Amino acid sequence: MSFTPHTARFRAPCPACGDVDLAAEQIWLVRLDPPGHDHYAFRCSGCDRQVHRPANDAVVRVLEKLVPVDDNRLQPPRVLTS
Repeated sequence: MSFTPHTARFRAPCPACGDVDLAAEQIWLVRLDPPGHDHYAFRCSGCDRQVHRPANDAVVRVLEKLVPVDDNRLQPPRVLTS
């Protein structure tokens, strides 16, 4: 008997196809500055369109544990030492 780990599954709206079922590896989270501009994205399996949807704080907390994250937030400057 072989074991296949379960992957997280999501349902997300595509503007052309309606709700589509997605595996965690089909979605990515994009973190941006300023706060409130975070979103998640996926390529719809029905129409092949790349879809971007806003991600509120609750969505970010769930997705950042389960999907790849593209973190584009500004980082504080680092002090260089010689």
